[in-house]
Amino acid sequence: MIRSSQNQKNGLHGNIGVSTAAHEAVMYVDTDLYGLSASLLVDTGATVTIFSEKTYNRIPRARQPDLKSSNQQVFTASGDQLKIVGKVSFHLVFQHGKSVVVETIVAHITIDGILGLDFIKTIKDLMVEASDKFLQSGKGLVGRSLAKSGGEVLVRLMNTSTDSQIIYPGTAIAQVSPVQEVKLNEQNKFDKTYLRSDLKNLISRSQKHLNSKEDAVVENLLKEYETLFSASDSDLGKTNIVKHKINTGTTSPIKQAPRRLPNTLAKEVDEQVDGMLKNGLITPSMSPWKIGAESMTVKTLWALFESLVIHNDILCRQKKEPKTVLQAVVPKSERRNVLTQYHDNRTSAHLGVKKTLAKIRDRYYWPGIQTNVKQYIIGCTQCSKRKAPNPKK
Repeated sequence: MIRSSQNQKNGLHGNIGVSTAAHEAVMYVDTDLYGLSASLLVDTGATVTIFSEKTYNRIPRARQPDLKSSNQQVFTASGDQLKIVGKVSFHLVFQHGKSVVVETIVAHITIDGILGLDFIKTIKDLMVEASDKFLQSGKGLVGRSLAKSGGEVLVRLMNTSTDSQIIYPGTAIAQVSPVQEVKLNEQNKFDKTYLRSDLKNLISRSQKHLNSKEDAVVENLLKEYETLFSASDSDLGKTNIVKHKINTGTTSPIKQAPRRLPNTLAKEVDEQVDGMLKNGLITPSMSPWKIGAESMTVKTLWALFESLVIHNDILCRQKKEPKTVLQAVVPKSERRNVLTQYHDNRTSAHLGVKKTLAKIRDRYYWPGIQTNVKQYIIGCTQCSKRKAPNPKK
């Protein structure tokens, strides 16, 4: 228990309880302090908020608040007196954008700062979340929860493995941040007759396999847990709590030719990949094991390094035979547009591979251009309808 007392003769010389240097703490708040990142210990045993002298000195001189003298005395629970540098008003910005001005003491402590009861009592709601370091340790999961300040904060901890886990005192398992606003979906919370159209469609498709009793159970279940079902491919949930890793050891990547897609499916595949990239479901890979033609493109352009120039902020290839020509290097995202313009356009007349390739090479270049042109023309539906099969001899 933290002891605190007050000197009766002089109110400025009192004992203020602070838990011993944060080693027993399990909750931190990440804040922005005048452009600097500071991790603050939430300590309900401390009656005042304290920042370290080191954190104060890190603030740029132009933005550093004036330090005022203080006659206050601060003691830890063990009776050790902290060396007070002064007192100051800090402007803190929390992760969710909420900003507050807090009166704090600057003293010699080993951590960035301590948020005491004087600050905690000003916050009504707190968001309790797992700390990134604890999640990376793989010892368990911490449930996100909403808690009231000034009281006991319960942390839900779950062991996801089959082995027993030991969590030692001083382990930071969670962090808290102030909540600006709490909103409830009033329609879904109280109106049990409401159900999204996609879930209604799911029920109607399931009715032929269920009896009336089972159908009612399913409908009530969907109403109760409606928010767990995605309405479309764009709102699929994702998490970084559980990650999958393939250990390849010292094995070298296997070089294989990429599997070619029919031109009729290429647009659909591009749209699906772009959609997953936009929603953050996938990210570009830098692994040597990745599948794709990017490495071939880079190697080809690197071999042509001496002939590459920048013209009007555009990467070009300088071709000197039979005549000097500047060919703009077309990125992968624009190659289909070039092929469409030079083959499908009304003025292009759906020419064959050689003539279409010659027209494109007058102005453009990219690695594998000849193969792309040939595959595009083979997949052209108008050309296949117009050209009759070769007569039998």
